[in-house]
Amino acid sequence: MKSQARLSILLVFWPGLALADFIPDDQIVSDPTAELPQPEFDRATNRIIWQDRHNRLWVGQVDPVTGDLVPTNGRGQLVDTGLGPPNQVGNTPRYTYGGDQDAIVYTKLVDGHLHLAKALEVAPNTWQITLLENGEDRWHANGTPEETTGPAMIVYNQVGPVGTLLSWRELDNPDSEHTVDAAPAGGRFLGAEPALMALARDNDGIMQVFEIPFATGELEQVTFGRPKKQSAFIWWAPEYQDYVFTVMQISNLAFYRRSDGVWRKFNQFVIPNGKPYVSSPEAFVINDTSYIAVVSCDVVDFQVWQPRGPSEVWVTGIDPAHPFFRRIDDPSYAAVRMEPEPYVLDGEAVVYYTEMGGRIHLVKRAKTGITRIGGLEDMAGLTASEWSAGRVQ
Repeated sequence: MKSQARLSILLVFWPGLALADFIPDDQIVSDPTAELPQPEFDRATNRIIWQDRHNRLWVGQVDPVTGDLVPTNGRGQLVDTGLGPPNQVGNTPRYTYGGDQDAIVYTKLVDGHLHLAKALEVAPNTWQITLLENGEDRWHANGTPEETTGPAMIVYNQVGPVGTLLSWRELDNPDSEHTVDAAPAGGRFLGAEPALMALARDNDGIMQVFEIPFATGELEQVTFGRPKKQSAFIWWAPEYQDYVFTVMQISNLAFYRRSDGVWRKFNQFVIPNGKPYVSSPEAFVINDTSYIAVVSCDVVDFQVWQPRGPSEVWVTGIDPAHPFFRRIDDPSYAAVRMEPEPYVLDGEAVVYYTEMGGRIHLVKRAKTGITRIGGLEDMAGLTASEWSAGRVQ
């Protein structure tokens, strides 16, 4: 009865919203004459960081109310030059967070060798650039997430005796480096826990997700069977009060959470548009509810698993009991759209993504229709039965 009463009140104040169709609001926010490829967003500072075609590191601002980029070309401040080319490094600059510092971590090209580096803001808009000790022949750094209370850390690749190895360390402590005796295809920290999540091949040669506890340094297989797994993304899901990860399986997304310490798949779906591939899933949380921003496409470049032709940007839910799918890009024309970056503004959730405008990488901002309204999300796209069942708290 309490949920039904809430539904009645909501329909009085927002009549028709529960049955309304979502209308995409998808705008170019970068300078359409200037290249701004695949920026990374930091909500803690309302900034973007990105690497230009001349391998320079730039910092720009995000207006937390409107979502506008300031300046629109992203070139607010030049932080460093001489970065390693993305096609060699495999990623662009990233943030790492910790109780001791928050820094930008990236790869520089030094005397022909890839070398780990960091940029630390020691005063407003004043950056200290450091080549990490024992950082030579190491690249592709990813950092610890915002909830980290211990030292900031990085996970990265390095040259091994017979191939590429995966290593991790405290950012400023080279003696803390540990290396997996295998060749996983990249890794992420398991939130603030002392473990990594990494991709590696199983005994049948199929790419799977593995957990690597710091205590053992051993790979513990988490996913099994076909098809191969790609691009695992981990986040804290408040609705489950635990970490959850999603992973791409060619055309579908699979979701895993822990039960009695064991990772188990609890949801799996395809985007309901008939396209055979998904790319670059990233999670965001608003109103204590998790969502995924993801690209859906017909053709991918299998080397980097990015769309090679027209693609779409979607937002989905993760709860198997309440399926939720919404296309948020402009459906009036076809374009190559990639690398969605969810961002929760002061009043609503949006998704930034890169669109190819000829030869120029444009940044677009698509509204999701999910807003902060006294802890309630926008009702568009949800049925009355979902509301009465307590879908929105």
